[in-house]
Amino acid sequence: MGLKLRNDKIVAKSLLRTGDRTSAMALKAVVKGGEKIQELSKKMAPVDKGSLESAIKMTIPQERGINGRKIVTVYVDEDMSVIGRSDKKVGSYATEMHEAFYKPGELSQKKSNANGVFVGRKYLERAAEELESEIRASVEKAAKIAAKRRR
Repeated sequence: MGLKLRNDKIVAKSLLRTGDRTSAMALKAVVKGGEKIQELSKKMAPVDKGSLESAIKMTIPQERGINGRKIVTVYVDEDMSVIGRSDKKVGSYATEMHEAFYKPGELSQKKSNANGVFVGRKYLERAAEELESEIRASVEKAAKIAAKRRR
């Protein structure tokens, strides 16, 4: 038993448009999610001079990753100079603050109280985990909306 389509070129173009639209809308949702993770990571990052907060960056997807995926990455620019110290980089400090157990300093404690979030270790990881379900729901919603649109 087979299926024969009439105007199969029109159907194929329509499916491709739907796929492209879905991908574009889902990608926008992922980028917005990355921006939220970046913002929350900065709020959760320990503070001394502000170098670590300034070094938290996000890539905007331009090139395709593995299997044609576009990737958004929130990361610490480890090569960025510490504010007021062009000879010192953020890298080792950023890793230490993310991984080590330590007592938050006075500025970090004030920041924590002002933002209403815990300022300290695992600032990138905690931000991503906190926002994961919200971002996933946003991407799914964008994909559903795109699939329903007809052009």
